[in-house]
Amino acid sequence: MFCACSSDDTDEFQDAVTLNVMNEVNGKTFIGNSDVFLNKNNNFQSESWYIAPAGTLDKETQPDLVSLIREAAAEPNHLYCLYDPESLMTFPSGQQAIFVGSAYYKLLVESNISSNESIQGAKVKYKSMIVSDDKLPAKNTMMGSMLNVGDEISYNVGNATEYAYYHSKYFYISLSNGVLKIIQKDPINKINGPYGDYDIYIRSGNVFTSLVFKVE
Repeated sequence: MFCACSSDDTDEFQDAVTLNVMNEVNGKTFIGNSDVFLNKNNNFQSESWYIAPAGTLDKETQPDLVSLIREAAAEPNHLYCLYDPESLMTFPSGQQAIFVGSAYYKLLVESNISSNESIQGAKVKYKSMIVSDDKLPAKNTMMGSMLNVGDEISYNVGNATEYAYYHSKYFYISLSNGVLKIIQKDPINKINGPYGDYDIYIRSGNVFTSLVFKVE
């Protein structure tokens, strides 16, 4: 399963980008395509992206996607993950998860950049990572199709524990013992629905994927 900042050793950063991140007083360097920068207190800060401290190289931890923050102290030898909010989704339980296939940044602070006993920034390494989970169905997997009231689709979703859906008035939906079941409860109406393709999202831990089913 996806572990937001997983690595076995520092070799993971051998092909990473090395960057001198100057704080907002000394140039305000942004990291990658994010809006994360170092503020005047030498903390990572962002207006929209989320920052997740992930421990140190010798004691890496799994970031908590429920308690993501927009400001964090930039400490040498510490790891961080940076998330685009558009890749995240909050499920009915309140658990937040990241979309399989999404990119995020993994960041290592190597050292402070100092001059005249004043910290002006930080030397970092960062790398774009892709979220994966081989126990969940691939993104946009087609589950099947329905035509009449009472038609049913049952699909094995492995270790998924929760679903999110926004058109429940047309369908009975349940998830039990790894099987997602959808039953059509309204006759087809090509103007008001149900008709066409519908998305449903399933979560395993802190990763989610999308499934598609069709009403013909």
